[in-house]
Amino acid sequence: MEAELDATVTWRHEGEIAIEPTDEKPAHRHLREMQGYTRYLSGWNSHAMLRFANDRTLTLKTEGTPLNHVVVHCPAGADYLCVEPVSHVSDGFNLDAKGIPGTGIAFMPPGSEITASLSMESDATPGPTRRRRRALTRACTANRLREDFAGNTPASDEANFLVHGGVSFGKIR
Repeated sequence: MEAELDATVTWRHEGEIAIEPTDEKPAHRHLREMQGYTRYLSGWNSHAMLRFANDRTLTLKTEGTPLNHVVVHCPAGADYLCVEPVSHVSDGFNLDAKGIPGTGIAFMPPGSEITASLSMESDATPGPTRRRRRALTRACTANRLREDFAGNTPASDEANFLVHGGVSFGKIR
């Protein structure tokens, strides 16, 4: 599995906390790696292409400026990776308070709104039935998604996708 996307800024981080933007050019291609990684990126062009081992693809697009940051996460030893569009880098509020620019934090007056949209287009065969998909969605929380489905891939090459929390893509039973 791999993902291709363009961004302009890579953030240095410690654990799950972004520290500062770096001069490092963000990778365009993100591969599943056994040792795992998390990449915090800004200036994302709102388009990602996920390609699976069977050559099927999933295209992810966002509209609206709020989601111009993205997290690419590959848990160590996992059989998947996640592409998660977000509105700001992790710990963005504290970074903004320190005067670090480009965090994506939006201060909104009461009654205001921010709108963004996400679309996905797959060339894969249809996924789980609607009833099964609802049961899977109810059974998972955003924080448990990566843990629950790590390594649980179907025996067939059929690509089934579950979207929950940020935007996490992976094969499920």
